[in-house]
Amino acid sequence: MTIPLAMAPLVSAVLGAFIGGLIVTIAFSLVILGVTRFDDMRRVGRRGAATAYATLGVLAALAATGTVVFGLILVTSK
Repeated sequence: MTIPLAMAPLVSAVLGAFIGGLIVTIAFSLVILGVTRFDDMRRVGRRGAATAYATLGVLAALAATGTVVFGLILVTSK
């Protein structure tokens, strides 16, 4: 089945919003996981694991923030 030419921008926008929302949701979930596990590992004294989870949390926070900023730039540039 082909999409009519007039509906192509709408389908593209809906698909982009879905994928962007999915990426932000997964990234923010990883932020929560990283921060929670970092605190758990820090309390138990496992410094290596705590560092790894802290790194995961920070990188996921940067990914979530970057995705939101990228989306805002795309919206305001059109």
